[in-house]
Amino acid sequence: MNIWKRKLLAYLHDPPSKPFNLKEHQEIADDLIRQAGFDDIENAKKFFEKECDFIAASADRLIFPKPTVLKEKFQREFIHTLGSTKLQLQVPDSASQAEDIIKSSQPVSYNYDTLSNEEEKDKAKFFIHWRLWRKFVAEKNGYLLFLPADTRIPNHTIWTHCAITSALQGCIVIEQQKDHQLKFEPSFLIFQIGPVQEFIAQARKTKDLWSGSYLLSWLIAHGIKAVSDQRGPDAIIYPTLFGQPLFDYLHKDFYEKIKTADGSSSLWTKEFAHLDQNKNLILTPNLPNRFLALVPYSEAANIAQRCEKAIKEELDKISQKCVEFLKEELHKISKKCVEFLKIDENIQNLWNLQIDSFIQISWVAHRWEMDVEKALTFFEQLPYLADQKDNQSSAQNPAKNLRTLYNVARNLPPDDLDPRNYIMDAQGKPTIKSSGFCWSAHYAITDWLHAGRRNTRDFSFYGSLNQLHQRRGIPKDMYSGKEECIGGEAWQNELHQRFPYLFKENERLGALNILKRIWDEAYLEKCHKLSHEGFDFDSVPDVAAYCWYRENEEKLKTNDKHKNFLKKVNEAKEKKQIASLYFQTEIKRRITEYETEKKSEATELKEALNNLIDLQKELQSEPVPYVAILAMDGDSMGKKLSGADAPKVSEHLSEKSKEYFSNHARDILGCSRPLFPSYHIELSQALANFSLYLAALIVEKFYGQLIYAGGDDILAMLPAEKALDCACLLRKAFRGDPSLANDVDNWFKGTGQTGFLILNNQCKEWENLGIKTDYPLILMGERADISAGIAIGHIHSPLQNLVEEARRAEKKAKTEPYNKGSFVVSLFKRSGEILQWGSKWELFSQSQGQSSYIALELFKSLNEYFNKKYISARFPYRLAELTQAYFPSFPHKDSLDGPEEVKKVIEKDFDFAIEQHFNNNASEGS
Repeated sequence: MNIWKRKLLAYLHDPPSKPFNLKEHQEIADDLIRQAGFDDIENAKKFFEKECDFIAASADRLIFPKPTVLKEKFQREFIHTLGSTKLQLQVPDSASQAEDIIKSSQPVSYNYDTLSNEEEKDKAKFFIHWRLWRKFVAEKNGYLLFLPADTRIPNHTIWTHCAITSALQGCIVIEQQKDHQLKFEPSFLIFQIGPVQEFIAQARKTKDLWSGSYLLSWLIAHGIKAVSDQRGPDAIIYPTLFGQPLFDYLHKDFYEKIKTADGSSSLWTKEFAHLDQNKNLILTPNLPNRFLALVPYSEAANIAQRCEKAIKEELDKISQKCVEFLKEELHKISKKCVEFLKIDENIQNLWNLQIDSFIQISWVAHRWEMDVEKALTFFEQLPYLADQKDNQSSAQNPAKNLRTLYNVARNLPPDDLDPRNYIMDAQGKPTIKSSGFCWSAHYAITDWLHAGRRNTRDFSFYGSLNQLHQRRGIPKDMYSGKEECIGGEAWQNELHQRFPYLFKENERLGALNILKRIWDEAYLEKCHKLSHEGFDFDSVPDVAAYCWYRENEEKLKTNDKHKNFLKKVNEAKEKKQIASLYFQTEIKRRITEYETEKKSEATELKEALNNLIDLQKELQSEPVPYVAILAMDGDSMGKKLSGADAPKVSEHLSEKSKEYFSNHARDILGCSRPLFPSYHIELSQALANFSLYLAALIVEKFYGQLIYAGGDDILAMLPAEKALDCACLLRKAFRGDPSLANDVDNWFKGTGQTGFLILNNQCKEWENLGIKTDYPLILMGERADISAGIAIGHIHSPLQNLVEEARRAEKKAKTEPYNKGSFVVSLFKRSGEILQWGSKWELFSQSQGQSSYIALELFKSLNEYFNKKYISARFPYRLAELTQAYFPSFPHKDSLDGPEEVKKVIEKDFDFAIEQHFNNNASEGS
C-alpha cells in the first residue's frame, strides 16, 4: 500500500463527529473509510499504524488517566488554543444531524481517469480530503470545524488531530533491504530563506515593496510545494497551508486534471473559481520566509535538497523570463537605442552572478529521540536553558515545566493509568512511552540547531578573481549599495526612456532591483496570467490625495468646476495617477515636464490647474501633502512559536478534568502548556486569517494600500491623517477583539470573546472569498499583541527612508519606555528634523478599573480641535514641554496611575496650555 493510501487511512481514523458519539465513533470511522474507496476495511486498517494516533494524542494533550476514570461530556464549546476564551459552538442538536453533515460533505465523487497512475490517483484522493472536506463542512456549518478532539481538554480540534496523525504516518518508511520492514523515524525539518527586510526595503516605488516581499513568498511557496508533493500538505506544521491561496494556485494544474463525477468540469473550476475571479488573493504576500515540517529522518536531507533545488530553479526561470522580456522590448525601439541596450555577454554574466548570489538558504533536520527520558535530558541541557538559575519557575523554563508534567504523569494513582501511554522501567515504575509527549523538546532542539546553522553562514566568493577585476569601478546599485549596476550609465538611461513607468531617470540598479521592477509583467502575467485586478500600485502622491477625494466625493460629483477639471485632465491624456493631480504642485510639475515636447497637453493641464484652484477655494480644503508608512509586527512571536508564552494547563481543562487533577495532581494546574502541534497549527491559522481576511480590507477602509501582510508582519502606505486609526483597527483584528464589530459595518457577528470573530455571510466583503455561511475565525487572542511604527513624511520624501524609519519606530515601540503593545510615530519635517512620540495602545486606569485607548482618544480630540482651528499647532509642543518632567512619577508605563498630587499639577498645566493656545474666536457659536 502506497504512502497516500496509508496517510488517508490515518486521516480517517477518527470521524470528525467523534465528540457527539464517542461510543460508536469507530463504526462511524469505518463507514467514512469505506466511502473513501477502501472496500476491505479490516485488511486496509492493518496498514495504519496505531502508534501514530497515540503519539499525536500525547503531543496535543496531557497524559490523562484512562477514560473509564475521567470522562467529560461534549459541552459544545471550544477553548482558544492560544489563550483561554471560549467559543460557544452553534452545532446541530443531535449527533445524527452532525454525522449527516460531515458524511454528506466527504469529497468522494470525483473522476480521476486523467491522472497517469494509481499512486497519482491516491495522492489526489488524499489532497482532496485534506483540502475540501473541511471546506464543504464549513459551507453548511462553520462551527463544526471547531469540534474538539478530546472533550477533557477541548483546546484542539479533531481535524488537526487527524492531520497530525496523518503527518506522523508519513514518517514511516519501508526498508527495502530488510524485507520491507516498516521503520518509524519522525524528525523536524526547519527550512529558511533570506534576506528579507533589507531586500524588501530597497524601494523607490510602492510596487517595489510589494514585489520584493511577494518574490520571497513565491519562492518559499515553491519550496513548500516540493515537500508537500512528497509527504503531503499536512507534513508542513508551520505555516498552515489549508486555505492558503498561493499554495492552492500552485496546484492548479493538478486540480484541473481531476474532474467532477459527470466529467462536466474540473475540480479547479468548480471549487477554486473565486481565486480566478479575485487574483489579488493569490498575489497577497503572506507566507513567512521559513517553515517547519514533519518528515522521516532518513529522507530529510533529500527533501531539503529538493526544496532548495525547487527554489533556485524557480528563481532561475524568473530571471530568464526577465532577460527575455528586456530583449523583446528592446527590439521594439530604434536602432540607436538597441546599441545602448543590447544585453551582451558581460551584462548577462554580471546579471547571472547577482541572481545566483541572492538567495541565502539554511536548513536543519533533527531526529526525534524516541526515549522520553533521554529527550527530556537533552532538552534540559540546551545551553540557553541549562545556564538559567535553579530557582527559576517552571513557567520561565520550558524544560523544567515539561519535567514537572512528566513527573506528575508518572505519579498518578496506579489504578488510573492509561496503559496506552506507559511502560514499566527497570525499577518497575511507570514511565511515559510516547515520544509525542516531548513535542516541545523536539522543536526546541531543532530550533537551537538551526540557529547555530544560521550563525555559521556560507561565505562563497562573489564570482571569480578575474570577474572581481572587471567589476572594479562600476557604480553600485543606488538602493542596495552592494551589487554593481547593470550595463553602465548609458544603458540605464535608455532603460528609463523605454520604460518610463518603471524606471526613473538617473537610477542605477543591479539585477535584483531591475528584476523586482519587471518580474510581475515578464513572468507572473506572461507565464501565469496573474495580475492585480481592480487597482494599480498607486504613487505616493496618489495615496495621499485619494483620501481627500473620497471624503469630498459627494460634493465633487455635482460640482461643475470638478467636471471641468476632469475634462481637461482627460484631454491632456493623463489617464494614470489622476488622484495625485488633486495636488496643485503635481500639476505644475507635470506642466513643466510637458512644455517642451507636449505643448498641447501642457495647455490642457494649465486650464485644469485653474479649475482646481477655484474648486479648492470653493471647498476651502485641499489634500494633505503627507503620507504614512505603517509597519506592524507581532510582539514576542519567537516566544509564541516556541510555546514559551502558552497558557496555563488549568485554562485549557474541562471542569471535570480540573476537579480530577485538583484531587490527584494539583501541581499540574500551575504548569504552562508545553508547546503542542495544534498550538503551532492554530497559531499559523490565526495569522493566516488575519492576513487573508482582515488586513487588506481594513487598510482599504482607510484609503490606503496594503503592501504585504506576512501573518504578524504588516507593511502599508496610508494617508497621513488615517494611519493611526488604521493601526488601531489592525491591532484589534490581530487579537480578534470583538469590539471590532462596532468599528466596521456589518462585517462580523460579535462573539463577546477575544480571539474569535464570526464573519457575517450577509456582508458583501466576504463574497469574493467564497464565504457562504457565518464563519468563525480564530485570531491570536487576548494573550497576543502587536506593535506599530508609523513614519510620516512629505509626498516627495524618499520612500526607502520612510520604510526604514517606520521599521525603526516599530522596533522602538518594543523597547523602553514602551515595552511592546505600543505604537511610535515619527514625523519627517521639511526642515529635516524628525519628531517622535508614542504610547501604549491601552492604558489602565485604577479609577475606571479597566484599560482603554486613552492616548488615541486624546490624539483624535486634539486633531479635531486643530482642524476646527480651536487650538494652535503649537499646543502639543507646549503641553509636552510642561508635562515631560512628571513622567518618572508614573512607574507603570501601561497605567495612568501615579501620585494624586502629580495628576493635579498636570491638570493645571493642561489648563494653562489651553489658555495660551485656545482660539476663542474660532469656538464662538460651537
